Amino acid sequence: MLTFAKYALFGVAFLFTSEASFAANLTANEIKTEVIGKKWKWNKGKYYGTIRFNKSGSINVTTNTNIKKDRGTWKIKGNKMCTSYNKIRGGKERCDTYSKKGKKILASDGGVLSR
Repeated sequence: MLTFAKYALFGVAFLFTSEASFAANLTANEIKTEVIGKKWKWNKGKYYGTIRFNKSGSINVTTNTNIKKDRGTWKIKGNKMCTSYNKIRGGKERCDTYSKKGKKILASDGGVLSR
């Protein structure tokens, strides 16, 4: 049986680990500064490719799927970046938050951008 001290120690360790694991979400201005206008490598699970979020609001993306290449658009809504593509996701818009961990940008959908 665990004693109160063991529970307390476990709780503190969990809290410390949890806070260290989560990066703060980027603001709208930080998304524009950190992500927009740059070419990135992206990956999400077994999928990967390259993506460029152009300052004009357009997106060029390559994938390792049967789509190969696609174009789309991005826009900022609050502190989220919303994207839609001609083919990917059937053209449906999705909005994600982004955070920075080292040199990588992490999307709330599990995608990772790296350079």
